[in-house]
Amino acid sequence: MQQRLGVSLVEVLVAAVLLAVGIGGTLSSLAATTRLREWARHREQLAAEALDRLAWFEARACAQLDTAETVTTAERVTLEWAVRDSAGRRLLRFGAVSAGRPPQQLALRSSWRCQ
Repeated sequence: MQQRLGVSLVEVLVAAVLLAVGIGGTLSSLAATTRLREWARHREQLAAEALDRLAWFEARACAQLDTAETVTTAERVTLEWAVRDSAGRRLLRFGAVSAGRPPQQLALRSSWRCQ
């Protein structure tokens, strides 16, 4: 038998298909990683803004009577809260929504007793 040199067309096509599948999988995982990183960044902004506002509430726990307000921060996070007094107890309803896609949401209900 005679030895052949080189590769056949079928071998080249199979190698090209396998390479394309590998590159396609890599690109799709990179796209998913980018989406998740963006989601995490929006979630982190939302949590930071919410913690800042909750620290503000903690510092002024019993300073005001009833209040309700909506604020949009520089990071495009919308904070909405309502505080009311009920028999010596302050009741807080707090919500935050980021401007990310999809929007991230955070909801909280809390109460504390004024001294």
